[in-house]
Amino acid sequence: MNARNAQLRLSARRMLLLGFPNQVVEDCTNMGSSQRRLLRHEIKTQRGVQPPDIRGPVKKVKSLTARGGDHLHASLVMNIYCAMHPKAASRVDIDAVVAAYKTYTKEIGALEQRIPRAKQIEPMDMASVHALAVALRSHEESHSAEMRKCKSCFTHYYLVYEQEASLRCPFCEWRVRGVQP
Repeated sequence: MNARNAQLRLSARRMLLLGFPNQVVEDCTNMGSSQRRLLRHEIKTQRGVQPPDIRGPVKKVKSLTARGGDHLHASLVMNIYCAMHPKAASRVDIDAVVAAYKTYTKEIGALEQRIPRAKQIEPMDMASVHALAVALRSHEESHSAEMRKCKSCFTHYYLVYEQEASLRCPFCEWRVRGVQP
């Protein structure tokens, strides 16, 4: 096995353990489905850990931001991602997605300890964060999203083109409801 293949295999292992969808792992590492299944089996036998098996098509961002709490979480994680990856609008960087997700989970954990009501909102998973990043990079009208600056609080929030519910800033909406930021 040459160095390039070893590096791609390590990258695929990391992506599987973090919970990326199977199709994304295969596309990013130029791995076939049989190689991915073999790698999943190796991880299970060597480490005793079963990586999450996320099959099917990548989630649509419209469904990921449909509810107010989900829109707030999407805006939060994508603010972190855009801060870590200045070219987020032109390409997806897997390392920046992973770093943003790790920072997001730490911040959500700290927020849940400080404000118990925050546990009521389901946090994003890695597959969802990746789907949000892909939509941010996409320039197709049916799958596109952007970060828009709120004229009231001057915070950037995630806007999905095909969804009217996301036209308002989620940070302002939650402040109006009396939820601490």
